[in-house]
Amino acid sequence: MMIHRLPSPANNTNHDDDVNVNKAKFSMATKESKLKRLERCAPKTSFMAWWKERCDLMKLSGGVDTTFICSICLDTIDRTDTIHGLKCNHAFHDKCLEQWFLRSHFHCPLCHRPFYGEPGARCYDTV
Repeated sequence: MMIHRLPSPANNTNHDDDVNVNKAKFSMATKESKLKRLERCAPKTSFMAWWKERCDLMKLSGGVDTTFICSICLDTIDRTDTIHGLKCNHAFHDKCLEQWFLRSHFHCPLCHRPFYGEPGARCYDTV
């Protein structure tokens, strides 16, 4: 859940202006520095390593179906694929989420929970 603070009369800061300034700063960063920011929030991993960790955390049995679809490209995520897994438990092909992120999308494509926020390249913990 995101909590929005209403500006007080003494505070002339406009939230929309802050968001626009942060997006402008992000757009000026290099591709490599942007991808490093994504890596801090959602490190690349193999799908099977991510899935095993999810099963352990959620105490799921080994018989749970492991067929996943990347909602960005709509292709199947294979067991051998490299993915970015978000704190909201959604996973995407690494290249798909990287392209999503590079277009200044900082929310999960499925549930819209923020996973990255400026300033300070802070990662949101939504679990």
